[in-house]
Amino acid sequence: MKIIELGCGANKRFKDSIGIDLLNHPNVDIVDDCYSALKTFDTDSVDYIYSYHFLEHCDCFKELLIECQRVLKVEGIFECTVPHFSNPYYYSDYTHINFFGLYTFEYLCEIQYFKRKVPNYGKIGFKTENVSLGFRADRPFYLSYAFRKLLFIFNFTPFMQEIYEWHLSSLIKCSEITFKLKKI
Repeated sequence: MKIIELGCGANKRFKDSIGIDLLNHPNVDIVDDCYSALKTFDTDSVDYIYSYHFLEHCDCFKELLIECQRVLKVEGIFECTVPHFSNPYYYSDYTHINFFGLYTFEYLCEIQYFKRKVPNYGKIGFKTENVSLGFRADRPFYLSYAFRKLLFIFNFTPFMQEIYEWHLSSLIKCSEITFKLKKI
């Protein structure tokens, strides 16, 4: 199984993956910007592409997704974890240039996952398989940890996630969101 980790930094999450990063960390296999590095892979040659808190830094977000779709095999998986737009720390990092909410990938996917329909801004051959909201408690807010553990209820159904984002995201902050897309 061929796995690529985009923006892997010093710590890969998959032992045998191909790590791509702009910085030359110890576990990076290809030192280059991800968009250019993906251009070197053959079409339909990768099973899984993963990124963790990386896409919010990309200035060519849609182009990068198009390249990921190209290199993935049919039914290959693109999975990413990014900060949710309600995360108060998101705005502290001046290198964050992309915002993410439940519907971010809906604007690009061929088959839509949620009830709310959004305009399509250029289909790129993915369908959303799963979306998961993450409610982590960071230091020094350990007291909110117990409360945040209960918030898993919002991940029971896509409808519950939509209720959270529409009605509660301004009151209860979500730390991150994970998207799992499948190439169709």
